Amino acid sequence: MENEFIEVMRLKTNAQLFLILRNNKDYNLLAIEAVKIIINERNLSDYELQQEQDHIDDLGQVKELKAQETLESHRKVLNLSILYLG
Repeated sequence: MENEFIEVMRLKTNAQLFLILRNNKDYNLLAIEAVKIIINERNLSDYELQQEQDHIDDLGQVKELKAQETLESHRKVLNLSILYLG
């Protein structure tokens, strides 16, 4: 039986494929299997694999920092509101 996700995953960039693997709980098991097949087909070197993983890790850190900044901004607004109203 042909995996219906293979052709779709072939259109993805390496970064997109690694991001799917990182967030695998959000995807169908056949989609994850297709990602692994495509990464294997691309025959990436160890260096390329590490570069992609580092890129995804960096994206995760940026996202986390932005979330922390947003939370800190909300705290400042709340503190100002308390001071102004209090």
